[in-house]
Amino acid sequence: MTGLNETAASRIRAVMAAQKISVMDYAKQTDQSIDMVSRRVNGSVELSLGDIEKFATYTGYKPTDFLDDHFLLHSGTDSRKEVAA
Repeated sequence: MTGLNETAASRIRAVMAAQKISVMDYAKQTDQSIDMVSRRVNGSVELSLGDIEKFATYTGYKPTDFLDDHFLLHSGTDSRKEVAA
């Protein structure tokens, strides 16, 4: 069974890819170090609820979207695609 941190990190990576957000760009926009964003996105450092909330706000999601059983991936357009946990 996949843990919540792994699930959220995987979904964050999917959103970053779909919206073409680089780790460097996200780090700069949120005043974080590139290293710390990279570690969180890759799952080597646990995400906090604040991390999830900040990313959700930045990308137009609700924080709970990254933890729910089902996930709808939004690209830069209005198209949505359901992604398995």
